[in-house]
Formats: sequence, C-alpha cells, structure tokens
Amino acid sequence: MSWDTWREAQYHKRAQISWGISLGAVLVTVFALWFAGLNHLIRLSDTQGDAIAVKLGSPDGENVPLKVNPIPDPAFVPEQSVSSVSEAVSQPPLPKAQTSKVTSSKTQTPSEPKKVQTPPQPQQQVRVVKGSETGNSMETIFQGGAGHVGRSLYVPIYLYMPLPTRLSPSLIAKIPDSQDGFETAQQRKDELLAFYRREGGLWRLTAQPPFESRPRLWLSLQDAGYNLADAEYKRGNTLTPVTLSFTLSAPHNGQPPVLLKVTLDRSSGNSEVDAAVLYGFRMSAFANGTGKDAQGLFTYDFDEK
Repeated sequence: MSWDTWREAQYHKRAQISWGISLGAVLVTVFALWFAGLNHLIRLSDTQGDAIAVKLGSPDGENVPLKVNPIPDPAFVPEQSVSSVSEAVSQPPLPKAQTSKVTSSKTQTPSEPKKVQTPPQPQQQVRVVKGSETGNSMETIFQGGAGHVGRSLYVPIYLYMPLPTRLSPSLIAKIPDSQDGFETAQQRKDELLAFYRREGGLWRLTAQPPFESRPRLWLSLQDAGYNLADAEYKRGNTLTPVTLSFTLSAPHNGQPPVLLKVTLDRSSGNSEVDAAVLYGFRMSAFANGTGKDAQGLFTYDFDEK
C-alpha cells in the first residue's frame, strides 16, 4: 500500500468517527431537551388540587390547564359562629300585627273558598182563565213553572146547583124530548117529578136530588124555558163569590193530573151552594205540563161580568 493510499484511508476513517461523534452528540442533546420538556409538561405538583397542563394538537399549542375541583377534606367541620347563634337567640320577637289588618288579610286570602252565587230562581208563570155561564162568572188562576197548565175539560157548575123548591105545571108541560134523542119528553118529566109532589097548583120539592142526577134535571128545565140567570137559589140571597184554592199534581205514568187538594177559602153564605161549587169544580179535567205540582185559585161569582 502506498503512502497516499494509506493517508486517504485514515482520512476517511477519521471523518466517519467525527461524523459518528457529532451525530451521537446531537442525539444526546435532542433526547435531553425532549426529556426536559416532557418533564416540565407532565410534572405533578406536590400541592393537592393543582392543575395539569396538557398540550393538545401541535407541540406549539397553548398550555390549557384542566379544571380540577378541590376535594373537600371529610375531617374538616366548619365551626359555627357563636356570635351568630347568640344573635339568633337574642333576636327580639316581631311586633304583633294590628287586629284590623289581620282581619282584612284573612278576608283577602285566596285559600278561602269564594261564595258561589246561586242563579236567581225563575219566577212562577201565572195563567189566568176567565169565563161566564148563565148569569154567573168564574176566574181560575194557575201558578206553575215553564209549561202549559190549565183546564182541559170544563163542566158547567150551574148544573150542580140546588134545584128550585117550586115549579109550575105549565113549565113542566113544556119539557121537550132530549136533544140527543135518547129520552122522550115524558121520560124527562117523570125523572124530574120524582123529586116533587103536587101541592095545590104547584109542584113542591121533597128533597134535593144527588149531584150526579142534577145535570139532566137542569137541562130539562133549561129546555123548558126556565131562566137560569134568575134561578131560585140566587133569589133573596146575597151570595158572595166562592173562592177555592187547589193543588194540581203532575202527570204520572201517563195518567192525567189530579186534584190533590181543594180547600174552601171563602163561602158564598149558603152551604148548599158551596157544596155545589166544590162538586162541579172537581168534575173538571186539568192539564199540567210543568213537570211538578201546580197551585191554583178558583173564584165563582154569581154575577155575570
């Protein structure tokens, strides 16, 4: 080997060693720097509750500390201030409110139930029915709620009045056959004279016929021309109007209403006339669509109005 060759080989050898030492120094330096930076970033403080710095994203990112809530020491019990306790005990009582204010506040408390105003009761409807018959007049006042109330069938009351105590033979002779053709004139005469007897020139009443027989007898006298407006029971007597108060039931199970109660409030002054008015009034039929009992007042006057 020549001198030049050996020297060139030594030169390359020394260059390689130099590069290896330089590279090793660089690696050591880099490792030392990396280790120092890592130790700085993840070093935990000895004090409890310090934040840990973490770099997110690029190495040049901003150090963002994580929030760590301090852990309370279970052995630590805060001492209660003696002065605050004593102040609470020694605090004077609140002054009493005036009675008038308390009363007014009670009346305004929302917890009290409000009085519910009941709707006004509907006024009772009043229906007045007036009429007249053979010189007499009548008035019926019906009181009830919503719905029709009245008399559906009227039976003339004069047909139940007391019969005349005396009749002339000429009047009896004028009795005709019945208008419906069911009775002859003689049959009607015999039926009427069954309650009379002949005394002198007149027929005198022996006894008042029952109420159920009176309508046919009065019709016979009416057909014969007897003046019903000037009937004997009205002559010589000052008859005052008869007043009846009554209670009418509501229909039940398809049955028509009935008179529950009829009271004689005012008399005519003649008991036989009062009885005739009571009987004739009860013979009528009534209607009641109010759904409840209805009250009424009936007046029978012996003057035609």
